[in-house]
Amino acid sequence: VNFTRFHDAMDSAQHIVKLGPSAVELVDRTMIELARANPAFRPVIEGALIGAPDAVLLVEFSGDDRAALLRRLDSLCELMGDRVVRLEAEAPQKALWEVRKAGLNIMMSLKGDGKPVSFIEDCAVPLEHLAEYTDALTEVFTKHGTRGTWYAHASVGTLHVRPILDMRRDGAQKMRAIAEEAAELV
Repeated sequence: VNFTRFHDAMDSAQHIVKLGPSAVELVDRTMIELARANPAFRPVIEGALIGAPDAVLLVEFSGDDRAALLRRLDSLCELMGDRVVRLEAEAPQKALWEVRKAGLNIMMSLKGDGKPVSFIEDCAVPLEHLAEYTDALTEVFTKHGTRGTWYAHASVGTLHVRPILDMRRDGAQKMRAIAEEAAELV
């Protein structure tokens, strides 16, 4: 499911989970752009995109009854409208999940002095507050002159957030302040 606004992706998770998916995973704009820049991942990620989304939620339904799974996919399309890219065949599904699994390695290929730093891990917030929390955390990053990379198990409100910091300069000081403010928000 493609979203032009990150906030809308986070807000929609609470509604998507009511359809009973086995997974709802977030792919943010940073990972999308880095995957597009990698020749190995470009065709796979572009096959899942509509335009230039700010975020994508990978929604998976599992089970043995194909007809029932397709009905649930139809329900997702009814809920989310024309933002859904349907991947019904196994090979494209598997390829897209491989891109998601490579997410950490993809993020570490970010160019420049700042790198995504792991210290806001597995923060969990109730789904009805997920959009509000991510908006507030984005404001914390902006206040400290940075941005975050996000990937998440959006179905359960669990986030892996990696602020982009230059640890050779002022990253350690920013890390401490961001960590304290992130903990307070949770």
